[in-house]
Amino acid sequence: MKTELKVGLFAIIVIILLSYMTFKVSGLGVPWKKGYRLHVRFDNISGLDEKSRVKVAGVDTGVVEKVSLREGRAELTLLMDPAVRIYEDAKASLRVSGLLGDKYLAIWSGTSTEEALKDGDWIVNTEAAIDIDALANELTTATAHINDLAEAFMDIVGESERDSLKQVIYNFESLTANLDDILLENREPLRETISHLRDFSVSLKEKGPGLIDDLSTVARQLREVIEENKYALKESMENLRSASESADKIAQKLEKG
Repeated sequence: MKTELKVGLFAIIVIILLSYMTFKVSGLGVPWKKGYRLHVRFDNISGLDEKSRVKVAGVDTGVVEKVSLREGRAELTLLMDPAVRIYEDAKASLRVSGLLGDKYLAIWSGTSTEEALKDGDWIVNTEAAIDIDALANELTTATAHINDLAEAFMDIVGESERDSLKQVIYNFESLTANLDDILLENREPLRETISHLRDFSVSLKEKGPGLIDDLSTVARQLREVIEENKYALKESMENLRSASESADKIAQKLEKG
């Protein structure tokens, strides 16, 4: 076999393989596979292109056949694998494979009790996409603000303040180290104290209701005694006041001679 013929056959095989892999990656397994078409609308498809993959439960089940703009919204035509059923309550959402990966259309197929969608039907339930570009811009802006804040802080804080801040941090570290030492040295007494507190709380829990009942009984009896003898107590107070007034008068007479 001539060299030219070998090169030609090799080139043809490579072209066939590349064509197959292109269609395999772009959507359905092979380009000649028939399917049915569904439609879906989004306010923003965030860079999703034609030939992007359509997945159900993470499995390639279709391809974005056409992207068009209708009344300010993006309209997608999907070519779906005929073996895959999509139901009326299905939901479509835009996803990304990894933070900077390829964008694809994810579909929750819905519940089998609903009617299956047919060729030309619409998926009405959609989920807004996360704008990765806008998120990256916000992160960049936030980082710039943090850098500005750090620079402003460094400008405000002089060398002496920095030394003071370092000293505060050092003192705090020393304090925590000392606390650790104290806890280690007094581990057993602390353990005994905690044990006593636990025993006291258990005892209080067991005897508390009885103590409360006893106190309530004493308070009720004391209130009854006061209620029964309030007139006698009032009379006794009047007598004490009269006696004190008489004693004052006698004392004044004695002082005058």
